[in-house]
Amino acid sequence: MIVNHSTDTCKCIIANQLSEIRNIVNILDDLAIEWGMSKKLKNQLNLVVEEVVSNIMKYAYPDENNHLITLEFCNEGNYIEIKVVDDGKTFNFLEAKTQPDIEASVDDRKVGGLGIHLINSIMDSVDYKRIDNKNVLILTKNI
Repeated sequence: MIVNHSTDTCKCIIANQLSEIRNIVNILDDLAIEWGMSKKLKNQLNLVVEEVVSNIMKYAYPDENNHLITLEFCNEGNYIEIKVVDDGKTFNFLEAKTQPDIEASVDDRKVGGLGIHLINSIMDSVDYKRIDNKNVLILTKNI
C-alpha cells in the first residue's frame, strides 16, 4: 500500500487483494480521529468503503493479474469526498438497476443489489465517470 497524506486529503493505492481492506479501514480510523468525525460517520464510511472495494476486487477483474485501486479521501469542511478509481471492467454505478427487496427474508431475497442500495442510502451523493479506461466513483457524505 502507498499512502500520501496531507491535512485535508489522503490518497491510498492498494493492490486488488482482500487483505488490503483492513489497511484502508485503519487509515479511515486514523482520519476519523484527525478530522474529528463522529463514530457514526466513521462507521458509515468504513461500511461504504469496504463494500465498494470488496466488490471491485471480487467482480471488476476478469483475470488473476495484479491491479491497483486508488482511494482518495478529502475533507472539504462540510463534507467528506471519497474517490475510488480502478482499471476493472466498466461498471456504471448509476446505471445499476438492482432494487433489492429489503423486506424479504434472507432465504427469499435475490442475490445482488443490496450493496448498491446500502451505499445510496448512506451517502448523500454518488457520481460515476469512465475516464481513460478507468472507473471513477465519487462518493460524498455531508458532515
